[in-house]
Amino acid sequence: MIQRESHHPLDPVNIPVASSIVSNSSSDLRYSATKAWLDDCTQNHSHCQRLTTGTQNLSLPIRLIQVRLSEDPVLILMQLVVSEPRLRYATRSHRWCNAANMTLLLKQNLLELQKGTPIAELPKKYRDSMEMCRRLGIRYLWIDSLCLIQDDAADCEKEIANMGNIYKIAYLNLAATDAANFPDRGLYYESDCDGKLPFHVPVHRQGLTMDYLAYPDKAVSVPGSSVLMSRGWVLQERMLSSRTVFFDDVLGWECHTVLANEIFPRSTARFQPYLGPGVSQKLPRFLDLQDLSELGAECKKTKLYRRWRQVCVEFSGCELTYCADALAAISGLARDFRRVLNDAYLAGIWQNDLILSLLWYVGLRFRPSKHNHEKPRPTVYIGESLSHQ
Repeated sequence: MIQRESHHPLDPVNIPVASSIVSNSSSDLRYSATKAWLDDCTQNHSHCQRLTTGTQNLSLPIRLIQVRLSEDPVLILMQLVVSEPRLRYATRSHRWCNAANMTLLLKQNLLELQKGTPIAELPKKYRDSMEMCRRLGIRYLWIDSLCLIQDDAADCEKEIANMGNIYKIAYLNLAATDAANFPDRGLYYESDCDGKLPFHVPVHRQGLTMDYLAYPDKAVSVPGSSVLMSRGWVLQERMLSSRTVFFDDVLGWECHTVLANEIFPRSTARFQPYLGPGVSQKLPRFLDLQDLSELGAECKKTKLYRRWRQVCVEFSGCELTYCADALAAISGLARDFRRVLNDAYLAGIWQNDLILSLLWYVGLRFRPSKHNHEKPRPTVYIGESLSHQ
């Protein structure tokens, strides 16, 4: 609950709040909300534009899925479209739950998928992602299972090493937040929207009028609280992508400038005093030295080392299917920190921050992973380090 004086410019009466939300996530209202956030970010967020400069020189993915308006999607090589002006592609953040029922890119079906994949044969969460790309005018989509040759160790190794850049360059990241709980659910589904809208509670006492805005926790829950965001690989994807839309009971948005949802479409930040950080968790904000302009060089480094330790604390609370993925799953984050710190990276620790970084302890809520004693990853599915999140 947030309290404001009735005459305050930020009082609840004047805060943009949705008058209703829809139960079907495929509705035009949800598409319109996503389009409005995307247009506002690309056209009006100078902070986002500044923090994304320089990404044009990063390594693109090897393959993309071409989303065609009236035809089935087709797998294409990036070299065929790299000269295309304003090349835009979307990525997905999702959790694999049952590989046996998934369409995978393998050596044996590579040529077949390059000719075109019947969209009806794809999982619903992929069909929904392609439909959203079509509606947003994004012609290309990158999905790990369809763009990495899953039984080619060299191909997977190369793309996994470039994973940070793939998400960083992407125009938009589609996070299948709710589908992490329901394997057969896509981006679009019927959701329970009862009791999520805020309501005003005016209080009159001793001649003073106060206006309270009451709302359930779900109305302002941060994306990091979901099951999907508890996956180790997804943490990096969230922090490195420029823009992410979260498909959950309440549609959410995050870019370098705004953290919002369809209930509070402008921002949820001011409503989260007890629910964790209410600001964007994008990596460039962590590394933005302009935010530290008042500090000297050594103080800036001290601050950045502390921020890296914060990332490690968050990452250590995430889950990985394979413990051996621990360093790979944050390698993209480490690469950007190293660029700013100019320090030697020692398996999750920085050389000049060695003493403080070694002063760690296990929290009371720690639960050993059931995969701690798991056999090594099968070679044929080396791509599972990304795909089976």
